[in-house]
Parts: sequence; C-alpha cells; structure tokens
Amino acid sequence: MDFALRYSYRRNVLTLKAAGEDIVFPKCIVQIAAFERTLAVLIEPDPRHGAENVYGIGLDGTILWQIAPRSYPSQAGPYVDLEARGNHLAVWNAYGTTLLMRPVTGRLVDLIEAAEAGCGGSRPDRSPSRPRDGEPQHSGNASRLPS
Repeated sequence: MDFALRYSYRRNVLTLKAAGEDIVFPKCIVQIAAFERTLAVLIEPDPRHGAENVYGIGLDGTILWQIAPRSYPSQAGPYVDLEARGNHLAVWNAYGTTLLMRPVTGRLVDLIEAAEAGCGGSRPDRSPSRPRDGEPQHSGNASRLPS
C-alpha cells in the first residue's frame, strides 16, 4: 500500500489535506521537507525569539517538536536550510553547522561543524525562496512506501 502526504502552504499557514488542519506559524514558511509520518517546517527566523525556527509536524496537524536552542554560538541558528536525507532531517544554520536529526522526535543524531563539513557539507550561502504577495501557494505530495 502506498502512503501519500499532501499539504500546501501560503505565507505562515500550513494546510494538511488529509487532516483538514491549518497550522499557523509566527513567521512565514520558507521550506518544507516531507517524511513518511512528519513534515519538517523551516520558518523565517525571528531575532526577538531566538533561532528555534524549525518544527516537526505530525500527520494530524500537531506540532511534535520545535528545534532546541544550542549552547555554543557555532551551533546556534538561525536555521537557513533543510532537506530530507534518507530517514533523517538535515538542517543548516547561518554559521554552516549541519544538524542531522530524527524527523519524528527532533532528536539530534549528529552535529557537523562547518570546518568539519568541508566542501559541500554546509549551505549557508543557499537562501530558500518563499512566495511573494500575489504568487500561488506551494503544495506538495510526498509519496513513500511504509516500512
């Protein structure tokens, strides 16, 4: 049996089609990585509230986790990019540090400092785009076979 997760977003609102739920974030959504049981959502950073701008969202629309604050400056956000890497979530901060996480729990699996990452290991120069006023909303369909 095939599993399909359908969603759309516009500005700061994420809509999960199957659950019929809207999740409203404090800032605009920049990027989403889809997994079998969760969506990882990167929103614009808000300097007033720290750099915890990555969330894990369950299929029913619940916020499962929010990225935890880091204790060292090179590990702190704001986070600028994310992607699915197999069964893990890779998140990059503005300093080039890569965090490899479990998408369902938000638990840290590995942390790679920018100096360790070498060529291609960090992406601080990549700036994900988001819709401008008047542009169509984003939508996605993540299809995965259950494991």
